[in-house]
Amino acid sequence: NVYANFNGTSMATPHVSAVAALVWSYNTSWTNQQIRDALNATARDKGTAGRDSTFGFGIVQAKAALTYLQSPPAGPAAPSNLRVTATASRSITIAWNDNSNNETGFKIERCTGATCTNFAQIGTVGANATGATNSNLSRRTTYRYRVRSYNAVGNSAYSNIVNGTTN
Repeated sequence: NVYANFNGTSMATPHVSAVAALVWSYNTSWTNQQIRDALNATARDKGTAGRDSTFGFGIVQAKAALTYLQSPPAGPAAPSNLRVTATASRSITIAWNDNSNNETGFKIERCTGATCTNFAQIGTVGANATGATNSNLSRRTTYRYRVRSYNAVGNSAYSNIVNGTTN
């Protein structure tokens, strides 16, 4: 018998594909993203902590991925008590209560006008954050804000919506 040592994506791909198929066969209602999240969340980390360009998320762990399916983590709780303060003629400070202990971060959304509804994401901040500053705004303009937390499971509900007007 001849044995050889192989590594890299050519060897990782069939292993990851096999575990993904195993996970999917356990619960065929899971989406591709849910399966991807299960594989990423349960991989044994290698190299620099977290995902990196050399090892990706790490080494796939079939048993851990199946265990993850049996009791998946909860989505994050929504932030509350969103409030704003105009801090200068062209900036607004946003603050909220962090009601979650499992978020990856927060997504901040804004639209322009006192009754606007066409919110767009303007930025993110990391876990445990309770505020941010939105700068380079137009003077004497009203903006509406909302925030939600997120993690590998998904997004929380939105916070309350608040209006802020620059000086």
